[in-house]
Amino acid sequence: MKPYSNLIFEVTPRCNAICYYCPTGRANLFHEPSNQTPLTPEFLHKTLTYMLNEGIINKNTIVDLFNKGEPFLHPNLSDIFDVMNSLGLHYTLSSNGSVRASFNDTTLLKNLDRIIFSMPGFSDECYKAAHGFSFEKTKQNIVRLLTELRRCGFVGEALLVFHIYIYNFEQLKDAEAFANEHGMILHDYLAYVVDYRVFKDFLSGKIDLNTKERISKDLFLHDEKQLNKILNSSPSNYWCEHERVLMLDENANVVVCCVVNQFVEHALLGSIFDYSLKDLIELKKKPKACIECKQYKMDYFYSVINKYRASDINRLYGEKILSYWPYSKSLSRKIERLIVRAYLFAISKWGYFGYYANNLIDLKRVYRSLVQKNRK
Repeated sequence: MKPYSNLIFEVTPRCNAICYYCPTGRANLFHEPSNQTPLTPEFLHKTLTYMLNEGIINKNTIVDLFNKGEPFLHPNLSDIFDVMNSLGLHYTLSSNGSVRASFNDTTLLKNLDRIIFSMPGFSDECYKAAHGFSFEKTKQNIVRLLTELRRCGFVGEALLVFHIYIYNFEQLKDAEAFANEHGMILHDYLAYVVDYRVFKDFLSGKIDLNTKERISKDLFLHDEKQLNKILNSSPSNYWCEHERVLMLDENANVVVCCVVNQFVEHALLGSIFDYSLKDLIELKKKPKACIECKQYKMDYFYSVINKYRASDINRLYGEKILSYWPYSKSLSRKIERLIVRAYLFAISKWGYFGYYANNLIDLKRVYRSLVQKNRK
């Protein structure tokens, strides 16, 4: 049995945004009570050491230190990074750009492979509607944080993830220019209902009228015709890809997947310390929480929805809604990036092509320089 190649570990369950379609954002928006606290660096070290010793993960496992929380709200983030470095594990981070951070050690971020900045639009109006933040301050924070991460050893991939709503798709071009200016790759996808409970009520017809109307005004692919087209394309023997991703909450409880949370019945499967790799693989095959998810084909929806981009909108709706979308630039630049990413993958897994650990940082710098080039 192979160790998990991807571990999602929620270092802090808190978020400071009020995103209407996200469970943590809705908890803030509707003042849901929560006694969740960030995990300590000591507990992180204990948990990861146990998983390494049990063969649940290995040194090739990529650890996402976030799920629905904002990791930069953690009060001891430098110590979290120290733990990852001491165990030789590589990791990814995500941020809404609301928090500034500074670090002392110029090699602290050497094991950070990717940073993701999520943006719900590219105007103050969109930010006030979605996150509740100042757009200009968020842009400044993103630039400052990215500069600080790179100063402290980060040479990986920086993504600017643009969530496309019906009201913001015309801002894509400005977002792409901002990403290019600061050496980030723009990744756009169509926004969707992230909160499992809300989406289940939407599909079952139990959702309240106000929420239903807002969804229809905000989100592509959530009208009856397009949604049914996606759900009905699910193969009869569909295998959920979340089965091979391990998700832990801040208390190291095994969670069915990254879509559900502690408010969903049967979502928590017990402490990771109670399981071996073999136990986990068997446990995740038929959890009770998955029955309802599969019934509504939500497992398929959540697996494929991130693949729908701006370039798909005109095709899906059969009319010219967008006149511009990213990724229509130089093919040679794309090929360059693919080659370097292939090298990085091969090196991280096997050390092929004559490159070894001491060459990895140089190759990552080459990759970053390609990312930073302005597209022609």
